[in-house]
Amino acid sequence: MLVNKAFCDLVKVASADEILGRTAVALLPPPLGAELLQEDLRVVRSGVPVLNREEPCRLTTEEDCWLSTTKVPLRDANGMVGGVVTISHDITQRRRASRQLQSYNEELQRTNAALKDVQLQLMHAERLQSVGRLAAGVAHEVKNPLAVLRMGVDFFLNLELPGETSGAAWMVLEDMQSAIRRADTIIMGMLNFSAPGELQLMPVNVDEFVDQALTLVRHELNAHNYVVERIPAPGPAYALLDTQKFDQVLVNLLTNAFHAMPNGGTLTLRTMVRTVTAEEHHHEAGSRQGARFRTGEAVIEIQIDDTGSGIPPEKLDKIFDPFFTTKETGKGTGLGLTVARKIVELHEGTLTLANRPEGGVRCALIFKPTKERT
Repeated sequence: MLVNKAFCDLVKVASADEILGRTAVALLPPPLGAELLQEDLRVVRSGVPVLNREEPCRLTTEEDCWLSTTKVPLRDANGMVGGVVTISHDITQRRRASRQLQSYNEELQRTNAALKDVQLQLMHAERLQSVGRLAAGVAHEVKNPLAVLRMGVDFFLNLELPGETSGAAWMVLEDMQSAIRRADTIIMGMLNFSAPGELQLMPVNVDEFVDQALTLVRHELNAHNYVVERIPAPGPAYALLDTQKFDQVLVNLLTNAFHAMPNGGTLTLRTMVRTVTAEEHHHEAGSRQGARFRTGEAVIEIQIDDTGSGIPPEKLDKIFDPFFTTKETGKGTGLGLTVARKIVELHEGTLTLANRPEGGVRCALIFKPTKERT
């Protein structure tokens, strides 16, 4: 009965004369025309309006077009419903702005989360620096008195004690000597943690280096029922390493693997050259590791797998904290992994430990390759 110019433009007709007197079924393509006619008839029969319904516009083929539609019954002077008045507002721009605002909010939330993570990393780094300064101070203060105790114990061990007391005295002195050695190990760990020293880097064939580390722990291999599976890289893989410090890292990690298998087991050492995936690059963004590797970048990875009992899940986040250990008292200082990770980070690499689905722990060392020395 009545349409305005906006409706004519929407259904792409030149003037209202082409629309007046026609039904929705005749005007619009099926099944849309029939659906709208049935909706209009429901409003007429029930007298219940449709208010501000937001929906994609079905009157045009234009994508991403939205309308807010209201349909109210048209009543005569006696209150009888004889038709329907439909008013629609184009809300496309509002919807687009709303989606864009939502996108901005989501990006802001991600940014806030990243900032919080950075703040936590800074707090963690500052805490480690404080622990390092404290460790260095304590180590230097304790080192000299410890040296005096060591000399005293060595002096008494060289004495010829009376027969009646020699046995018990020797046992006490040997216990003291063992305790001093343990204290000395802790102090050296504290010094390494607080000031690991400048790196002396040189190109190293990683597989040859790993095999060399295995020879350093051959006593442990021979003394226990360990099976070693060695899987080298397909070809020579070189990296810039400080051989002395990296020896310390590998020996520590191999020793930890042995301690995780007190009754024997399988130790798998795998070396590979691979590229960084997008999934692990995204994971690295929230880590506290030193280096960041780009997606598609070539890296060398050393994997050390054991078949032990694994690390309790509630302790995984603490294993790199100074003085934290899952070993029995007297079995570890709690500084080995802390120092190892610091050395790896100085090499611009990453060190991770994770429980394997099949049991045991996988330790992964990842760092950048270099060209072979000419």
